[in-house]
Amino acid sequence: MKKILAVGGSSSGKSEWAEEQATVWERSCGKQVVYVATAQVCDEEFARRVQRHQQRRPDGWGLVEAPHELASVFARHTGGGAILLVDSMGAWLANRMWQDGQASGWSPEQQTQLHLDIEQLCDAIGAYRGACLLVADEVGMGVVPDNEMGRLFRDLNGLLNRSLAGVADEAYLVSCGIPLKLK
Repeated sequence: MKKILAVGGSSSGKSEWAEEQATVWERSCGKQVVYVATAQVCDEEFARRVQRHQQRRPDGWGLVEAPHELASVFARHTGGGAILLVDSMGAWLANRMWQDGQASGWSPEQQTQLHLDIEQLCDAIGAYRGACLLVADEVGMGVVPDNEMGRLFRDLNGLLNRSLAGVADEAYLVSCGIPLKLK
């Protein structure tokens, strides 16, 4: 089974496309889809977004919430008995960056640790023997953020996406609901 990265902007259709792919794989191989949710609800508007995602998912799919320890999810499922659909990598990155409630100024040590976390995650994905779909956010094509942490997130998100593309068998840019194969 394949490892696929679906990257796109906000509301680009990347999640829906990944969910469709997971459904096709589930039907063809008979393995259960496990939806790996990385988001943490922070306000009412975001809660509504999460609810829309939940309503789209089939009842038979499993659910794992992994806002921080994503590599361990792949390690726990290492036998490849499930199709893992991770949504979203950008939320995981944001959770890792703001896990201590820090809103500004990162030390070189924190950046080094996050680089190691990304490397560890990619190693876990690479070692996973089953199928997985990784939904990632493209944030580097827009306006340059007006603050240091926004720019740091943009840059680290770019690094994360490049790293994920390196371990993925296929990568797609989803725009306007249309997947464009990159790799």
